[in-house]
Amino acid sequence: DNGSTISTSPVLLLDDLRLKHEGAYTCLASNRLGNSTLTYHLTVLQRPYFQAVPSSRSYPVAMRARLECRAGGRPQPKIRWYKDGEPLEYNNWLKKPTDGWLFFSTTFSKDSGIYQCVATNSVGNVWTAVQMEIINVSQIPSPPENLTCRPYNETSICLEWNAPKDVPVVKAYTVHTFYKANGAEVSLPEYVTNITYQQAEGLNSSTNYTFYLRLYSNAASDHTQRVTCRTGVTGNRNLEIESTKPNTVILKWSEISTDVACDGFRDMYSVQWRNEGHTYTERTSEHTYEISDLIPGVDYEFRVISGNREDDSTSWIPFTLQDNTTSDGESNGTTLEPPRHLDGEATSTSTVRLFWDATDNQVKYYVVCYVQVKSDKDCEDGKIVKSTDNKLQISKLKPNTKYEFRVRAHDQKGNPGRFSRPKEIQTQHDVPSPIQNLGYSILNTTAACVHWRPPARKDGGRLLSYMVSYTPDPTLPVNRWIDLNVPVARANQCWFEEEDSASIVLANLTIDTGYLLFVRAVSDVGVGQPIVPITLSLLSKPQVDIEEQPNEHYHKTIGIVLGTLTSLLCVVVFILCILARRRCLKRAVNHQQPNVSGAASRLIAPTSSESPTVARYTANRGVRFDATTPKEVELLVGAEDDDDRGGAGESGAASAAGAVKTKTQQFSNGHADSLDKPISNGHVPSNHIHITENPQYCDVESNGRPAFPTSEPSSVPHRFEEDSNSNVRSSKLYDFYRFFENHRGKKPRVRNDSYTSQIDGSPNVTQITCLDESLDANGVNNNRRMLPLLEPNG
Repeated sequence: DNGSTISTSPVLLLDDLRLKHEGAYTCLASNRLGNSTLTYHLTVLQRPYFQAVPSSRSYPVAMRARLECRAGGRPQPKIRWYKDGEPLEYNNWLKKPTDGWLFFSTTFSKDSGIYQCVATNSVGNVWTAVQMEIINVSQIPSPPENLTCRPYNETSICLEWNAPKDVPVVKAYTVHTFYKANGAEVSLPEYVTNITYQQAEGLNSSTNYTFYLRLYSNAASDHTQRVTCRTGVTGNRNLEIESTKPNTVILKWSEISTDVACDGFRDMYSVQWRNEGHTYTERTSEHTYEISDLIPGVDYEFRVISGNREDDSTSWIPFTLQDNTTSDGESNGTTLEPPRHLDGEATSTSTVRLFWDATDNQVKYYVVCYVQVKSDKDCEDGKIVKSTDNKLQISKLKPNTKYEFRVRAHDQKGNPGRFSRPKEIQTQHDVPSPIQNLGYSILNTTAACVHWRPPARKDGGRLLSYMVSYTPDPTLPVNRWIDLNVPVARANQCWFEEEDSASIVLANLTIDTGYLLFVRAVSDVGVGQPIVPITLSLLSKPQVDIEEQPNEHYHKTIGIVLGTLTSLLCVVVFILCILARRRCLKRAVNHQQPNVSGAASRLIAPTSSESPTVARYTANRGVRFDATTPKEVELLVGAEDDDDRGGAGESGAASAAGAVKTKTQQFSNGHADSLDKPISNGHVPSNHIHITENPQYCDVESNGRPAFPTSEPSSVPHRFEEDSNSNVRSSKLYDFYRFFENHRGKKPRVRNDSYTSQIDGSPNVTQITCLDESLDANGVNNNRRMLPLLEPNG
């Protein structure tokens, strides 16, 4: 190409051919006769090679994804994609690759797989493969169910579906639409909704459209099955006109697709007729309608349209009444005919404007009667309004109520003519009444469940949604409050106590802030009447409905009463068990041992070493003996002469000698037998000792002196002490008493006389108490009361 000479050989050999070698090569042959040239164009071909290859990636559902695959070569290679070894099928969310990119507008679980990119030209091909994985497939909710479509009109199609039963909360649905043009799928913008129907509008007429849905909850679902519908009105009106009377016709018609809205609401039909430039309209929900008071011999046109669309393109059907009819009204002696063409319209929820054709000059005034349709009264018996003009406005009517109107003329003398044919007019729908039973319950520190019941009166309008308004600043005007528009289909999020209740979760609230809140119902007429605001606070208790408050108070009262009765019953049972135990023990002791009185009360019956005897004082100061466990023994040892013992002294002394040594002179060291502590510092006054294991102390006089100071009440119980050497199980009552004594922190009382100086403070020793000699002949001191001993350990 640059004109340089590269070789003089007749054969040009190019080794290691490169793209740079491509170009025009000219062979020049010359001799003395001249020159000859031959030009060759060299094209260098190159096998495909990858300039960019995709990489394996993981994506969640409902995400955009792309795979890049670009290749070079000579000629430029073509890129083909395969999935799992099969040619890739493109659709409206998976576009054909451009500029080396395979683009997913949204991902579905079935998009997981092995994707192969193959680059091919005339020299050869190369390929590469990557894996794309859709993660968290187990968390994907079920898609919507039972998707159906039907044509609505020339530019709209209605869609309906059901929410899946296993998805409790649906946040939104997306409706995807596309149609085919020139073999390619053309996608339209998505519809986003939270209700289970949708009207796809703005479509091309007589065109097939395909739809599919996906659901969004905690995650996005897969898409539903596809459905296809064609735009256009389906069905024929088939309007039939029949004359039944000289001035009356009956219209009959069939249903078409526009009669039922996409949400299933059936609007009323508009029956229209016209003549001489006047158009009259009546509304009905039936498929038949009777029109009376027509003029015979006049040409009329009739039609029936869906709803109240005056600009409907439905064609008119002409019809002419025969002119051989006569009036069928009653004669009242006047020549006034009833006013013709009575018509009217509802101008508000409570007013109706009427107008009719004026009659001849003989009319002085008109009278209009009206009554609610399907009432027990005739129009003549209803309300009467007088008018001097051929138009009148009736007010103070009920919203969304159909009324029947008639008009008649009165001549100059006041004579009335006949009433005209009836005209039925329905007042406009009113906004819904206030919602009922507004309340809330706290879910956590930042969220609350607001619940209410629907309005009692909807006044014929379709309830579309609820407007939840709240603010943390009560000084703000209402138009600056936070508004949440909650569709009826989604207004059941957190409160399931009542079937017809509605609720919504308010999140991102502040725990230290009070909110003013109210809810209004929204219909196709407008926003309903407000309710008195309530205060929502996360610091207060959850509010409940008024009907539930008495029940809650009743349940709390019952709980308190039952708890109190149960506690009292437990106390009574505990006391009865203690009394029963003491009574049983007392009966057992009285039944097992006889009473011993007299001088024998100071002696101890012979016992064996295995089961020593325990002496217990009876109420008459006698002594009872019963066998008990080792170390439970109480001895009363006397040193009187044998003469004082009476006839039983010898046997008694012998018996006592077998149990214990009773003479104090045998213990010169001041110790009693089997005792390791001295008795009164080595001196035994009066030769009487009272040996007590497990000693019991009571507030009684000893040797004529009070055991405790007299200033203290003698009725106050004092501490009892037990012997740790005893193997008799402690009494529960005694343990109970010690527990309360220790709990109250009372210190043990200490005797102030000299006779208590030998008492050891420890409860685990054997105590020796000195007795005086002031006994009567029977061995009983009248000034010293000897109490019966308690059971072991109290």
